[in-house]
Amino acid sequence: MFEDVRSAVADTPIVVGQGSLDVTFSCGVPLYIPSEDGRDRTALLAEADRALYEAKESGRNRTFFASLIAAVCQVVSNAVDFQQSRPGPG
Repeated sequence: MFEDVRSAVADTPIVVGQGSLDVTFSCGVPLYIPSEDGRDRTALLAEADRALYEAKESGRNRTFFASLIAAVCQVVSNAVDFQQSRPGPG
């Protein structure tokens, strides 16, 4: 749904006087599952905001899902924890 809206906006120039203006937007989408999610509205908005900045930093005119950020962070965190828990040589 979000990607469809983003694409439609990008494909629809806005007529201004004798010319037109190309408009794009980026969208940050938090993952929210009501039956499983204990976060409040403020936390969800913060996650959406982080996703929006990720979308803009990755080239603008994008939809970025915050759950991807969380998933990647979790994988990296798990890998670091695993490496640190391994005994050193010797």
